[in-house]
Amino acid sequence: MSEIKVYSRSDLPLKPDVSGAQMWAVGLEKSMLTYFELEPNTKFPEHSHEAEQIAMVLEGELTFSYGGQEVTLKAGDVIAIPSNEIHSAFTGEKPCKAVDAWSPVRKKFLNKMINIQPASPSDMPFIKKCIERFRLDDEDLDYRQFIVAIDGRNIVGFGRVRPHKEVYELGCVGVVEDRRNQGIGKMIIEYLINRFPTDDVYITTDLIEYFERLGFKRIKPGPKELVEKLQRVCKSKCRVGAVVMVLNKLISS
Repeated sequence: MSEIKVYSRSDLPLKPDVSGAQMWAVGLEKSMLTYFELEPNTKFPEHSHEAEQIAMVLEGELTFSYGGQEVTLKAGDVIAIPSNEIHSAFTGEKPCKAVDAWSPVRKKFLNKMINIQPASPSDMPFIKKCIERFRLDDEDLDYRQFIVAIDGRNIVGFGRVRPHKEVYELGCVGVVEDRRNQGIGKMIIEYLINRFPTDDVYITTDLIEYFERLGFKRIKPGPKELVEKLQRVCKSKCRVGAVVMVLNKLISS
């Protein structure tokens, strides 16, 4: 479902990074671009990363330190940093602007661009189409239960807290296909957990190992309403092996 996308300047608000640095990021499946505005005396401590990096200074100066040497880049200069090469960088007495190309993508940069907010009625047609395509719980869909993850002007994920008669359920977590495996689902789940109305956070899922890594535990049989939902919804969606799981916020915190 990849497609060409155009980003206007208003789609790319600056986000904070290290102290003295603001940035935006745009990514595809295998590569990405970042833009940084750096205040004087901004420092990126010694680090390394799996992604290959090509940086170009647009304005000002940026000094890189690596392998016992230092090199200062001025406007138009470029540095290419291989994967896992230890280095640091810092500005001098003047501000600096720079762009970086990365491959593969660095999820932490892309996810800075995502805003999570309550869903609106106009979001629901898209959410409903995704729910049908992803074979998620399609009962009692109310926009007031949902939150959406927004990148620029696009919904890239969503989730909800569904009220039952006796318990609440975290559910309908979905991420659009071309933005999966970037940590967006985890962001949505953690956002909903932090705002969950009770200490016990229930889910029904067939992704048992995934949610175990997030601290959920399988319970059997579980609350009656959710057991009935397993029989009703999960079977109709061909969710073979779906179970009830719970995370207690007091224990996990």
